[in-house]
Amino acid sequence: MPTEWNELTPEQLLTLATIIDGGYSEIMVHILFLRSLTGAEVLYSVPQRFLPGIVKHITWCTQESNLYVQKFPEIEIDGVLFYGTDDALCNATFDMFYLHAEPAYYNFVKENNIEYLNLLCASLYFRAEDGIFAPEKVKKNMQLFAKVPREKKIAISLFFSGCKKFLHKKFPFAFVSQGGKNATTTDDGFSSLRLLDAISAGISNNENTKKANLYEVLVRIEKSMKK
Repeated sequence: MPTEWNELTPEQLLTLATIIDGGYSEIMVHILFLRSLTGAEVLYSVPQRFLPGIVKHITWCTQESNLYVQKFPEIEIDGVLFYGTDDALCNATFDMFYLHAEPAYYNFVKENNIEYLNLLCASLYFRAEDGIFAPEKVKKNMQLFAKVPREKKIAISLFFSGCKKFLHKKFPFAFVSQGGKNATTTDDGFSSLRLLDAISAGISNNENTKKANLYEVLVRIEKSMKK
């Protein structure tokens, strides 16, 4: 029985993604997920007053995702092999995260438009033949990710959400709100990098920075914000 997001198997994550995407109430998500884990059909006949005690060990599944372990490192679509980012986006480039995945995620959460979900996935995976993230191929790759089952794409979005949460904790000064305070999770799950100060300091306004490792750039932004 998984006790938190990162203990989920790929199959369990797909099941949970399907349930979360189904628009069910919180308690129903708990029941459906617990049933999928245990096969206990009797849960449907349990008086509602007893349900909180029964599902208390999996209530984490309706809380904000902290999934940062990559469950789908490779995806093959129509014979094209894609590699995903490593755990916690540790091999992502700044370009991949901030200029592509982050706005795609924000717009998907805001509008629930499948095109933004396809864009998010195409931003987090790159063709094996390329070896690195190729921003010029993102739109072309979107067409292939449109063929991936929705539950897998929802699972990928949960992974990205968890990675963002991980990064917020690791680099609190790089993620700040409009008021200049450390970022907090908003109703739409989005808190942006505040890059105006970083740009004025010459950190993120050149091609080399776009291609640089995300963590390296966040460290530099943190140092700039602390000055």
